[in-house]
Amino acid sequence: MQALPSPVFEALLASFCQSVGLPADPEALGLEFEADGHTVLVSPDPRDDQRLLAEVLVGGFSELPEALFRLLNHLNDAARLEHDWVASVGLAGELRLHTQRSIAQTTPSDLEGLLVDGIERAQALASLATAQPEHADDPASALLAFDPHAGGILRG
Repeated sequence: MQALPSPVFEALLASFCQSVGLPADPEALGLEFEADGHTVLVSPDPRDDQRLLAEVLVGGFSELPEALFRLLNHLNDAARLEHDWVASVGLAGELRLHTQRSIAQTTPSDLEGLLVDGIERAQALASLATAQPEHADDPASALLAFDPHAGGILRG
């Protein structure tokens, strides 16, 4: 179920689009654009119209390796205290990162930073998913390969 955008959400998206040079569509329920091979989505949170949902669909995969699912669980567990991004596999089999934010407490600059952060995490997650077969029996070594201090998925 898609929530209808509030005037505050619409104003935030319009300001964001203007600040980064993206075309704004006042008829759209949110924003969708491609960046570095990933699809970025911003929409009202369907459960809370005071929050926005930011998602990055990780590009480059037609099919995900089965062993990746266990690794995603380890990744989310290790990252749960570091940041609000969650890695998951959608119903259509797409690899995604998502987070929510208060609309009222988000500026266009904050939204830009949030989306850049999500795109960087998506790039790191794509690298992890690609390298995953070599770490299939040792998820800890896969997570260590993406050290939070090296700018990977886990950084806070």
